[in-house]
Amino acid sequence: MRKLQNYKIDTKNKYLLKDYKYGDKLPITSNTMMEVMFCNNRYIKYLKYLLELILKVKIDNVTLIKNNIDVSSIKDKKYKLDVVCLANDKILNIEINSSSSESTLNRNFKYLSELFGSNIKCGSKKYLYKPTIQININNYSYKGYDEVIDEFYIMNKNNILYTDKVKIINIYLGNIKKKIYNNNKLSEVEKLLLVMCEKEEREINLRKDNKIMEEYVRDAKKVSLNREIYTRFMTEEEYEDLINLEKEEIKEKSYILGEKKGVIKTAKKMLNKKLPIDIIEECTGLKKNEINRLI
Repeated sequence: MRKLQNYKIDTKNKYLLKDYKYGDKLPITSNTMMEVMFCNNRYIKYLKYLLELILKVKIDNVTLIKNNIDVSSIKDKKYKLDVVCLANDKILNIEINSSSSESTLNRNFKYLSELFGSNIKCGSKKYLYKPTIQININNYSYKGYDEVIDEFYIMNKNNILYTDKVKIINIYLGNIKKKIYNNNKLSEVEKLLLVMCEKEEREINLRKDNKIMEEYVRDAKKVSLNREIYTRFMTEEEYEDLINLEKEEIKEKSYILGEKKGVIKTAKKMLNKKLPIDIIEECTGLKKNEINRLI
């Protein structure tokens, strides 16, 4: 029986955060944009629309759930999930994955198990062993594996389900981009995901005559221009390169990036005190253009 890990990773069509600058519509492959656009009741209609297209069902209501689960085996710390919600009496978890490592696959399966076996509180109600779906939006693909949306279940070798209450849905953004290059027809969910990830000039024709996609672009552009949001995005962009590094390299670069994050925080405090940019530049070592991006 083949495993996903048997396929070679293809990152050719990966969305890189470093390719986006201030003024661009930022992609949902950024955890910052995912949190703002999907974990916010103000924009809940976009999450609802995406889920309807992925699950191919009408959804009456989506309720966001506190996205922390207790992972007792890991020093009793809490892991923050990207998006957790209740829809059509099911628990849904959406994760953005930029790493294709086996540990990421294992982590996502653990999230699914934890959510299924936890007393999930939503309002005054608690849910235990509710049907649970893990949706992984993967910012990569596998060579020779062309599925865009793939579903996984727990079953035996004769394809008899152990339970129908848990399911994993994998979405491969790289394979959607391939369809554009090959001029293949796109489904509505594929168009929506591209609208949420591509720069505006590349996706403008995809959302033509689709009101909710047009509204998403309008709101996402507004959010992307927020200086606080963009500063968070910049910090996230700094850590993007860590994904494919070896452990020792990660430790070294994490230390350096941690130091820079502290410098940025100091620079912002100095800006708030109305100190001249040349003084901030001298004290922090940041370049003028880096300081101007924090204003």
